[in-house]
Amino acid sequence: MGYWRRVHPVLGSFVPLLLCALSCAQDSSSPFATHAHFSVDNAEYDAKCCIPAHLSSSLFSVLATIEAPSGPMRYSWLQLDFYSFAFSERDRAAARKGNREFIKSKWEGLYPPVQYTDEELAAARTGDRSAMARKEKQVVARVRAQNEGVASLQLAVDSNRVIREVNLTMPGYNCTIAFTESELKSFLQQYRFDGKTLRLKSKGSFVCDMKLAGSGSPKFGWDLDLTTSVFPKAPGR
Repeated sequence: MGYWRRVHPVLGSFVPLLLCALSCAQDSSSPFATHAHFSVDNAEYDAKCCIPAHLSSSLFSVLATIEAPSGPMRYSWLQLDFYSFAFSERDRAAARKGNREFIKSKWEGLYPPVQYTDEELAAARTGDRSAMARKEKQVVARVRAQNEGVASLQLAVDSNRVIREVNLTMPGYNCTIAFTESELKSFLQQYRFDGKTLRLKSKGSFVCDMKLAGSGSPKFGWDLDLTTSVFPKAPGR
C-alpha cells in the first residue's frame, strides 16, 4: 500500500447511483456493529462536476483488517471500512476471513442501475418527460445514498503498534488527516491495539489543502467510538 499525500484527491469516477432502502441499524451484539459519522464540505465544488461538494455519512458497520508490514518504514496498514448496512451472517463470515472485497461487492450491489423502459423513452420522444423526470430524481437519490454509505480510515502502525499516520477516504476524496505529533495526539483521544482488538475514540475535523490538485480545501469531520476485532487481510483481497 503506497503512502498518501494531502494534495492528492481520490482518483475515480463519480458514478450515478439509485436510491436503495438500507438497513441503518444492526444488533448491537454483532462484533461489527458500530456508529460512526463522517463528513466532508468543499464549498469550492458547489455546482461543479464531478466530485460531491458535501457528504454526511452515518455508518453502522465496520470491518477492521491489517496488512503485513511493507514500504520503506515497514508500517502495517490497519484499515477500517465503514458501511451503512448491517452485516448479514455471510458478511460476518467473510469479514472474519479479512475478505474486504466481499463486503465491498455487497455494498456496490445494493445500488442497481436505473433502467428506462421502452414506454418511458417513447413518451419522452413525444415531449412527455414526466416518467423520465421521476427516474432522474431516482438517479440523484442513488448518487447520494451510495456516496454517503461508505468511508474508510487507514492507520499506519509501526512495529510497536504506535500510530504514525491516519488517512480518511470518502467518495471523491482522500486525505492524510493526522501525521504530525500534535495531529496524532489530537486524533487518538482513546487508542489501544493489542494486535487483535482495537479500541479507538476520536472526534474532530481537518481542513485538507488540495489546491495544487485543483480540489480546493475540503473540511473533513469525524466522530467515532468503537471497540472491534481486527483480522488479517485476506491474500489478494
